[in-house]
Amino acid sequence: MTDAKKAGYSLTQISIGAAHTDEAMTEAYIKLRETPVSEVIMSLPGAGTAKETF
Repeated sequence: MTDAKKAGYSLTQISIGAAHTDEAMTEAYIKLRETPVSEVIMSLPGAGTAKETF
């Protein structure tokens, strides 16, 4: 639903597609998914460089 909103679909269109009877429910779901997240960039060891411990 959040992607549909970002793509420019109206709240009514999204509600119909999600089979919601109340646009407030759709809006609540969209708000839950719009929580900002941070991007983590890290390097992973290459193949054969990690030691296995069992």
